[in-house]
Amino acid sequence: MPSSVIRKMLGKRGNVIWQHANSIDKEPVKPYTEKQAVYMEHDFEMDSIDIHMIGAQLMSMVEQLALIFLKPGP
Repeated sequence: MPSSVIRKMLGKRGNVIWQHANSIDKEPVKPYTEKQAVYMEHDFEMDSIDIHMIGAQLMSMVEQLALIFLKPGP
């Protein structure tokens, strides 16, 4: 199907779809990198509705995670 027909049907995105269908991709190749999940958890001794205490604990955990991300890699 000509690209002009797809473009007329789907708009600007139709041209990109036509290019990909015809093995045309102008995006640079990015090397594969393994994704790494980082998480942290904290168990409170008892249930709480103290927003300030929960917020302070959350902020502490965010700071600890930020330090992990800022640490230079191997």
